[in-house]
Amino acid sequence: MTLAAPASAVRTALARSADDDELLRLVIQAADDFAAIEHDRESFLAEPPLTSDPRYDALLAGLAVYLVQQAGIEKTPAWTRHESRYLDRMWWVGLPENSGRRAYVLQRTPAYFKARGVLFNVANLESV
Repeated sequence: MTLAAPASAVRTALARSADDDELLRLVIQAADDFAAIEHDRESFLAEPPLTSDPRYDALLAGLAVYLVQQAGIEKTPAWTRHESRYLDRMWWVGLPENSGRRAYVLQRTPAYFKARGVLFNVANLESV
């Protein structure tokens, strides 16, 4: 398994107008899948295809950086720095425009997500 599987699943879900909750579950599942891998985690981090939604492309790039840091892998994949993996406007993942939780999420978004325009509480990636 690689990040290509969740990227393809996101693309398919987008084509049938899935909501953000379903799409985020696919991204969170990718983090769980990575955690289950014992060997050759770098292969999991191979460049996934674009999803057709720049928001999810940026989110997957941020996820890859997160996974690299969590696993103690020395090198972040080069594809995570491609311009197609950055947003022009900030995206508050899963939050409505006038949500009072924005300050909370801003504090809990790592710099590598913020740099891509993705404001996302990484605690959402931690399995319980």
